[in-house]
Amino acid sequence: YLVPGLSLIAPFLLLIVLTGTGVVRNREVWLSDFTHLATSVAVGMPLTALAIVVYEPLWDDMTHWLVSAQFLFRQHHLPTETEPIVISSMAIYPYARAMLHAWVNSVNGDFTVNVQGIFNCFFLSSTFRWLPIWIERQQSRSLDQFENISLIAVASLLAIPWAAMLGSTLVVSSYADPVFAICFVHIFMLVMVTDDLDKLIVSDRHRMLQLSLLLLAPIAIKQSGIYLVSIMVFMICLLYTSP
Repeated sequence: YLVPGLSLIAPFLLLIVLTGTGVVRNREVWLSDFTHLATSVAVGMPLTALAIVVYEPLWDDMTHWLVSAQFLFRQHHLPTETEPIVISSMAIYPYARAMLHAWVNSVNGDFTVNVQGIFNCFFLSSTFRWLPIWIERQQSRSLDQFENISLIAVASLLAIPWAAMLGSTLVVSSYADPVFAICFVHIFMLVMVTDDLDKLIVSDRHRMLQLSLLLLAPIAIKQSGIYLVSIMVFMICLLYTSP
């Protein structure tokens, strides 16, 4: 609504700028953070292999999610009044997920349907990083590098049978709900490891920014995100303000 016809390059450049800013601001710890994140992806590779091999399209894939991504791949910009997505059942949905799909296809030069499934597994592996942080908070001590990596591996081993038992359909499809749910996992974990939300709001601007971006992510991914985020913000306020 705000910027019809926005080029796909613009948000990609913004992502590069934000990444560079994050590396500069956290230059003392970015190498260890990168190591832990790379470990999360590496131990989650069986999930990624599942996404590459298996593809079970859902009805929503064919009516909206793949349609949006294919439009962006072909047109290289967001829809306009003169170039609308006429076959999408829900053209007012956000395009954050479809942009990721279109970026990869633009580099690849061809439209591939299982790109989002691979991304879903990458995003899921990012949740493995929370187990060491949660245990550090519980024990009030810092874990060494080996302990961090070991706990990340344990978390991944727990996630792989979980994905297998639930079935691969939702995990590896182009459906938005896996990314949607992963965002909420990160929000819950960030709130869980925060001892004092009042102190976080007043003094810890970096973590408050993280929480704000995580609350915005579901809104950018799915239309119903605005309702669920509103409910979550109310519940968080209720939790931290009630006696």
